[in-house]
Amino acid sequence: MGNQKSTITDSRVDKKSDPIIKFSIDDILKYTSIYNIIESQSKYNWLPISKDIIFDRNKIQHYLNKFTDKNDKLFVTNILQSTIHISYLEFYSQLIETFNKLEQLLFSIDRDKIIIYYPFPHFGSENWIIQLMWNRIKQWNTRIQFITTLTQQLDENDCILIIDDCSYSGNNILSIIDNLTYSNSYNNDENTYDETMLDQESFYADKKYKSFELYVTVPFITTHAYSVIKEFAEKRNITINIIYNSLLIPPKYSDDMIEKFEIGTYGVFPIYFDHKVANNFGSFPQIYLRGLYYIDNEKHYFGSLFVKNPSRQVIINLEKSISNFINNKLAHESIQ
Repeated sequence: MGNQKSTITDSRVDKKSDPIIKFSIDDILKYTSIYNIIESQSKYNWLPISKDIIFDRNKIQHYLNKFTDKNDKLFVTNILQSTIHISYLEFYSQLIETFNKLEQLLFSIDRDKIIIYYPFPHFGSENWIIQLMWNRIKQWNTRIQFITTLTQQLDENDCILIIDDCSYSGNNILSIIDNLTYSNSYNNDENTYDETMLDQESFYADKKYKSFELYVTVPFITTHAYSVIKEFAEKRNITINIIYNSLLIPPKYSDDMIEKFEIGTYGVFPIYFDHKVANNFGSFPQIYLRGLYYIDNEKHYFGSLFVKNPSRQVIINLEKSISNFINNKLAHESIQ
């Protein structure tokens, strides 16, 4: 420890890594399906046991002693004291409750099919959550389909599920919905679309969007994310159902602290999960994992404040296991 630069690796922060699976989705789907890929993993337990993924009190005390600015110290102290830790077991419990609410709403009418967004081959929390709930999902008395990209064409009134662990700023979910609805607008000109145009209302003024039933399913969501997703739905004149179990109210941050501690949005909330610390648009990796502090306006890093860092390892293991299944499947088919 000391004043050295942080050596944190990307795998400790909520960030999708380069895909392990090297085959194209088109090649994969010639020999198997997303349904079969997920089913192949259902025999394994994808809910790890929590162990020492907690703050180290001694580290925190030494870290706070580094501060020379009392306002900085007070801000960080308040963040640490209000931080919520969601263990694997707690997350799973809240996920179950969220799915109870989802099913009650979803099956209030008969459905011919339900479409689930399954990012592929770039893996994230979404894939792991779907795997955790797969034995329940596959019991639904309806046809289950998957989309793996956001440019796939869908039908009017399709029911689409977007599943994630937590929404802080709402940006990730908005990006998914934005791309999905744009790709399925009736007067879509693919040559003119640019993601930077998301906030340019005039660009979408003449668009007519298909009437999807969108179900955003997240056990945890901030009031900020909830509001911006609903506002987006109103602008697009589309219906988005948000199913959650815990509504998080982000603290208010001064502009000075937002700049100094690199807070990415007003939706940032002091929370971490056993499987991840969100990036600076969701939580406080600069504090939790790097121990950022200032001396005479110069940045210094104490290091991680955890006994054991949260890790994406369960998601990485799932991706590796699926990669092995695909490799074996394609190798077997090529021999035939």
